[in-house]
Amino acid sequence: MPYRVPAPPPPDEPESEEPYVAVLRRQRRNLLFSFTGTLATVIAAVVFVPRISLALHPQEPQPLPQDARERAARSIADAEKKLGEEQRIFEKNIRAAIDAGWTARADLGACPVRLSAGCGLAHARGFPLLVVSAKEELPSQAIADALADVRRAETHLAAGRSDEATLYAEALQHPGRLSYDVVLVARSRKEPHARSETEFVPGRIEGRAYVYDFAAREVVCAADVEAQSSEAIGFAYALGNDAPSGAGKSERLAAAVDADMRTQTERAIATSMQYRAGTP
Repeated sequence: MPYRVPAPPPPDEPESEEPYVAVLRRQRRNLLFSFTGTLATVIAAVVFVPRISLALHPQEPQPLPQDARERAARSIADAEKKLGEEQRIFEKNIRAAIDAGWTARADLGACPVRLSAGCGLAHARGFPLLVVSAKEELPSQAIADALADVRRAETHLAAGRSDEATLYAEALQHPGRLSYDVVLVARSRKEPHARSETEFVPGRIEGRAYVYDFAAREVVCAADVEAQSSEAIGFAYALGNDAPSGAGKSERLAAAVDADMRTQTERAIATSMQYRAGTP
């Protein structure tokens, strides 16, 4: 089955900043302002009205005004529609490149996309990556991530969380929300797995990787890739009856083996992706 790997690190250019960074920054700023205002109110009450009693109640989510709610709903629906269309074009163009045997072409110049592998942590992704066989379906991992954010925006809207709903809806319209995706078509693949608490069977993959540029709506780079598991893999685990589920020695080794294979695959792709793609 396809598996997903780490998302790209934040781009260097400020204007291409991941839109959800702005969401988090605004939420933190609102929290700071709210705390500062509350603190000033408490100080004033203590100084000028010593006997006043303050009762703190959790703030209920403020519903969006009807017009703002409708705008947010339209933005979310538009984003979902656009993502569906982008997925259709993505699959059509990737499939055409695979069927035509597109390969790396040094005569066409250097690959314009610079890929960077993740650090190997369980949830750290270097770039969107789909690993498939030649005839499997081609769901874009970048589009899948964006659709997950559409669902989050819908949840915020339904729950009446006005600030989050509006910010997510606006961020979904960011022109740089989709940048590029990577598809590795495996010719041979052996999945790694833990054999015991201390031993594992290494994995290996060989195939051709393609970089798809959403702005150009085309495959821009290609490279033949080979990757295999590390010879030794370190991992941490928990002991004792109160250890969390999934933190045992066997479970943590299995997770570490999978993460290592993903990282080695990313590194092989990033190193090999040097030239533009074209017909043989």
